[in-house]
Amino acid sequence: MVFENRSLLLGLLVMLALPLAVTVLAFTTLANTDPADIVAGTPLVQTPTPTAVPATPTSPIDPNAVYATGLAAFEVGDFAAAEAAFREAVALVPDAADLHNSLGLALSQQERLEEAVGAFETAVSLNPTFAEADYNLAVTQQKRGELAAAEAAFQAALQADPALALAHHGLGNLYQTQGRLEEAIGAYEQAIAHNPQLLEAYTSLGTALGNAGRLEEAVVVLQTGVSQQPDYLPALYDLGLIYDHLGETAVAREMFSQIITLAPGSDWAAQAQTQLEQNQ
Repeated sequence: MVFENRSLLLGLLVMLALPLAVTVLAFTTLANTDPADIVAGTPLVQTPTPTAVPATPTSPIDPNAVYATGLAAFEVGDFAAAEAAFREAVALVPDAADLHNSLGLALSQQERLEEAVGAFETAVSLNPTFAEADYNLAVTQQKRGELAAAEAAFQAALQADPALALAHHGLGNLYQTQGRLEEAIGAYEQAIAHNPQLLEAYTSLGTALGNAGRLEEAVVVLQTGVSQQPDYLPALYDLGLIYDHLGETAVAREMFSQIITLAPGSDWAAQAQTQLEQNQ
């Protein structure tokens, strides 16, 4: 009995956060978040598509209906209600790995990370090739500071599905936080190779290249990201920082000015304005 829920499977996304600085080169990877939220984050994919399954012989309750209730609650951000429904579904179908994965996502959204780890571990134990659950486990372990365990879980996800771009990206972020820049660069390149539309990977790769002193290469990568989405603020911001470090002040100011024009009143705009004032 399998609950197919592809878009909820990949619930967690690691985001690298490096501190901003004025006197030293500093880049940030802040995909899908504002500068005010410069922390390791876990945004969720929230368009689930479950496949109907029959009720268990021992219960007249349709677990698919219970699960759908949890998904609906999850989509509107009522994670406590989602948790309750997922727990009920798990009780009805305890061997469904997808249900344990979904429960882990609901727990993670409530910052109950230890319980989330347990749910993801159960999902993997029920389905050892469940790459998405290994990925979510890795992200949660990284948030808990369990870096060796997180690295092992990312590797397990990639062993199960070598084309899982988010796992390559997450592993790269883990490497970059540890200063393992060449390994991070390789992981990000793999992420882009498997999913050229993963914009976060371009900003992450640009960050790693910049921190490795490969500034011209970083510019090319970030420009590629911007070419895919011209209003992609993280790449524009990182480009501004790199151009400023290269001494191309006019181009840097243009990047920051674009951010202010694209997102007036936002935290991004405030950060860009600060950069403009510091580099007059």
